[in-house]
Amino acid sequence: MSHIFITARPTQIITALAVCEHLDLSNDTTIIVSNSFENASVIVDNFSSYKPAFNFSLVPSFDAAIEAAISKMPAHVFLYLDVGFRAQKKIRRLRQANGKNKISVFEDGVGTYRKDIYSIAKKIILSLLGFPVNAGGSKYIDDIYLFDKKKYIENAQNKPNNIIQIKTGLIDFIDARQKELWSVFSARDFYESFKSMNGKICLIYLSNYEFDISDLTDIFHGDGVKILKLHPHCNAKIRGNDIIISPKWVPAELLITLASDIFDCVHVFHQNSSASLYIKKKNVKFTNLG
Repeated sequence: MSHIFITARPTQIITALAVCEHLDLSNDTTIIVSNSFENASVIVDNFSSYKPAFNFSLVPSFDAAIEAAISKMPAHVFLYLDVGFRAQKKIRRLRQANGKNKISVFEDGVGTYRKDIYSIAKKIILSLLGFPVNAGGSKYIDDIYLFDKKKYIENAQNKPNNIIQIKTGLIDFIDARQKELWSVFSARDFYESFKSMNGKICLIYLSNYEFDISDLTDIFHGDGVKILKLHPHCNAKIRGNDIIISPKWVPAELLITLASDIFDCVHVFHQNSSASLYIKKKNVKFTNLG
C-alpha cells in the first residue's frame, strides 16, 4: 500500500515522519517537499540518507506536488492544507483522480486549531458553498492526524469522519532525535557552536514572513545570548554583530529545545509561531508580538 505526504516547510517534514511512526510506515512511502524554503534541496538529500527506507522528492510548488501525487496514484495521500479556494480545486482534482483512495490532512501548527481564519459572515457564505472553514473541513478529506485531538474538536466547525491523535508529541519526537536532526537540517556546525555556549539567559526572536532589523530594537536589550531565527519563507538577509543568526531552515522547535537544555531561562519572542503550541518547558517563556 503506497503513501504520499505533501510538505512545504521543515517542521512539516518532521510531522510527516511522526505520522509515519504512528502508522508504522516505511516502505513505499514518499515524502514530497515543495522547494519553497532556502536549502530545501540539501535537506531533502540529507533526509534521503537519514531515512533510506523512505522516498524523498523535491518539487517546485504545492500544485506540482498534487500533480506528482496524481501521477503515482497512491492508496493514501496526506496533505498539510485543505483550506482555501485554490487548494480546494487541487484537492478536488486529486479526489477525482484517486477515486476512493484515502486523503488525509496532518497537523500544520497553530493554523490547524484556528477558528478565526474567516469572519463569521464569510464562514456562513463558504459553508453554504460547500467550502471548508477550518483545517480538515474539506468534503474531500477522510481524516485528520493531530497532536492535540481535544483542542481540535473544541475549535473546529467542520470535522472529518475520523480524528486521530498522533501517538508521539512533536517535541518528544524531536527530543529523541536532536543530534541527528541538526545534521539532517545541515546545521551541525551551528549545533556544536551553540552547545558550547555559557550563560543563564537566552533571548530568541522568531520572525514572520517579513522582517525588519528595527523589530529587534525593543526586544534584544539587556543581558543574555541573543538569537535571531528568520521564518523559512522569509527572504531577508541579515548580519548581526552581537546577535547570533540561526539557520532559518532549522525548525524553531528544534532550536528552542536545544536552548532549553543549555540555558536556565529562554525567552522567545514571536508572531503567532506554532512553537508556543508545542513547547511546554518550565524554563521557556513565550511572548507573542503578533
